[in-house]
Amino acid sequence: MFCIALIVILNLWAPLTNGIKIHLEPGNPMVNGSVYMIVTDVTNIRSFNWYRGEAMASNQILNYITNLPPVHGDKYINNSVAFANGTLFIPNLQKDYAGIYTVQIQTISGSEQANVTLTVSDPATDQGGLSAGAIIGIVFSVLAVVLSVAGAVFYVLKKKKSNRNEPPQNLDAYETVKA
Repeated sequence: MFCIALIVILNLWAPLTNGIKIHLEPGNPMVNGSVYMIVTDVTNIRSFNWYRGEAMASNQILNYITNLPPVHGDKYINNSVAFANGTLFIPNLQKDYAGIYTVQIQTISGSEQANVTLTVSDPATDQGGLSAGAIIGIVFSVLAVVLSVAGAVFYVLKKKKSNRNEPPQNLDAYETVKA
């Protein structure tokens, strides 16, 4: 009986010690797409604030108080939506939306805070590809091969042309024909 009580207490206490978490859905948001910043491991929310960066008034996206409409802050993102569970939805993502987002939540039992880093991918510009140094290396290598081949062809042609203009080395082997 003692073990069961201990397990129940630990299961109730564990979320309190781990704190709230935020996960992004989808995990790899794209430009012009949307993202949900889903808050987990929190219950009995009274109010919450979302920020772009540090939790300070000048960075506030919005303030949400249960049963009231959200209040937009200085960093409000057009058409973003707050849900009663603390989740923030951001549509029409832009590359400059990337960065750290902070949520502060007031519950019946106190205040909690969590951060998440948003990375916004743009398939049009994030192609990975080769670095500038790698491209320069490839260009110089190809140029060196082309110049080497051109030099070899030039040498062979020059050698052939010079052999046609020279008289044979051993004239004794040839008979002279008198006309």
